[in-house]
Amino acid sequence: MLEGEYEFTCAGKKFLAKKGATIFGPLGVPHGFRCVSPDGGRLSVTLTPAGFEEFFVEVGALSAAEQQIPRVMEIGKKYGLELLPPPTA
Repeated sequence: MLEGEYEFTCAGKKFLAKKGATIFGPLGVPHGFRCVSPDGGRLSVTLTPAGFEEFFVEVGALSAAEQQIPRVMEIGKKYGLELLPPPTA
């Protein structure tokens, strides 16, 4: 984490990550995050193996009107990504 605070969920467990933290989201284990800082945040992500970054390239090339969840999910399938609903409280 470069700035701010993020709530991470991994394998059904939630935790707060602050500036300086390093997080590992294993392949095949449901994981996600959201920024919880009122002023936003910044993070650096490393993806391995290579190739998944193309998902972000494809989604980024869509117009704002095209960036709807069903379209993003369709693109994600090409890269082995399954978007799950948000965890319940």
